[in-house]
Amino acid sequence: MPHLAQYLACSFGSLLLAQDPTFRSDVELVNLQVDVRSKSGAPVQGLSQQDFTVFENGRPKPITHFSKNSELPISLALLIDLSGSQNVVLQEERDTSLAFVKQVMRHEQDAAMILFFNNLGAYRLDFTSSHEKLKKALTEPWPGGGSTPLFDAVVTGSRILATRTGRKPMIVLSDGVDTSSFAREHTAIEAAQAANVVVYSIVIRDPFAGIPSASNPPPRRQPVVPPCP
Repeated sequence: MPHLAQYLACSFGSLLLAQDPTFRSDVELVNLQVDVRSKSGAPVQGLSQQDFTVFENGRPKPITHFSKNSELPISLALLIDLSGSQNVVLQEERDTSLAFVKQVMRHEQDAAMILFFNNLGAYRLDFTSSHEKLKKALTEPWPGGGSTPLFDAVVTGSRILATRTGRKPMIVLSDGVDTSSFAREHTAIEAAQAANVVVYSIVIRDPFAGIPSASNPPPRRQPVVPPCP
């Protein structure tokens, strides 16, 4: 079974038009998020509804709604894995998060929240447009250790983002292996889909450490990442 990080990247990541992605659904209306890039990776601008065709079981389907989301505000959720397997790479997680916030977030227009998680506890910085508050939260000491409730974190992040409008990306920084969640993988995926959240994974792991597995996790101490009120 693929790791969640790999599955989410395939299911919710940027879709290249040349890849001819396939979607399956039993509902009347399917919301498709599409990011079109050139072979060099540059965004393709100026596309209209006429430039897209949607197929279901080989048959073209009508596009009933079409909108460009580049101007909509962003509600960004950063999920940062603080489990013991990440101790050596916490600085890399910190640097990656800071760079992402700096490059993606537009002052005043966008907002971000941060959810730090391991099985010893979870805490978050609520949505803010202040780069200074985000930088402070990302540069303070982080209490690392414990195991990885990755699916629980995705469920909670999705429930938080469900209350927001506009574009709702979730960035998960982790080694990508869940070892202690109460939620199942399919529950995490369904929660993201229900909240119309686009999930991107950034796999960061200690190259000299063994990859943790669900069959041999660190001991579970207490449930973390409770349901968002």
